[in-house]
Amino acid sequence: MAWGYGLKTEKFANGGLFVTDIDNNESLCVRGVDFGVKGAKKFSVSAACVEKEGTIEVRLDSVDGPLIGSVAIKPTGGMDIYKLMSCSIKNAKGIHDLYFCFKGEKGNNLFDLDYWEFK
Repeated sequence: MAWGYGLKTEKFANGGLFVTDIDNNESLCVRGVDFGVKGAKKFSVSAACVEKEGTIEVRLDSVDGPLIGSVAIKPTGGMDIYKLMSCSIKNAKGIHDLYFCFKGEKGNNLFDLDYWEFK
């Protein structure tokens, strides 16, 4: 993670970190992601959410850059219950800065993120 606007990380009891305190219109940047020549086709994220459904917009090069995918984050039954959620990815080839832009009508503490991956 290069940086995240307004975000925090916390430790799981058994080790590892998760991203928390995710609010509407905050973002996370990962610098220099190499999608390769063929590019990514699918984005998956492990997220926990109680009731505040939200969305992760996946963008290239800036928070206003090309939208390559959008995944809906649905309630999982608790902030300690993580589930895998996915979306299709389009036009992600080569090396780019990657931006996760968080959206949600209910404003604050939308969801927590454990990990993400592209295929």
